[in-house]
Amino acid sequence: MMHDDDDDYVLGQVLEKKKENEVGRISAMRSILEEAYGLFALFYGSIKTLLAKDLNGDFARSSLRAFFPDYLSGVTTLVSILL
Repeated sequence: MMHDDDDDYVLGQVLEKKKENEVGRISAMRSILEEAYGLFALFYGSIKTLLAKDLNGDFARSSLRAFFPDYLSGVTTLVSILL
């Protein structure tokens, strides 16, 4: 699954297919990826902007590593509460 808010960069998400018809699950995961990137860009800026500041990508990489584990743990907690 892909999300391409930036002009030249794409975020990807790998999903394990467990059932033949998982359209709802895929749609939900796409929404989570889009929301996550929107929040990331709000707090850190777009990936394109981060890479423009630091061409080797260290700052962008460390920002992604700081943001996504916390975001995903919050989503996982929310999903477990809802289920």
